[in-house]
Amino acid sequence: MKIFSFKSKCFIFVSTIIASCLLQIAVTLSTCHASEAEYGVAVIHDVMVSMRDGVKLSTNIYLPTRNGEIVPEKLPAILRRTPYNKDTAQGV
Repeated sequence: MKIFSFKSKCFIFVSTIIASCLLQIAVTLSTCHASEAEYGVAVIHDVMVSMRDGVKLSTNIYLPTRNGEIVPEKLPAILRRTPYNKDTAQGV
């Protein structure tokens, strides 16, 4: 006597996995607490950087700070280059 077909068993299995994933996400989100930012930012404006072809581009450098001091350790970086005004945040 068949109680569940193969399709039913697959559906139950997949539903169980999805439910457990959703439960894990809910638990993770409930334990995350928003805290104050660990780092601040220091900006060095208008640093001239030479390109390979000899052209110099004006650049702003943003450095992480902690307690007002520049952080000496290496951290991930984001490089944003635009042919337009570097001081506006358009297109970000």
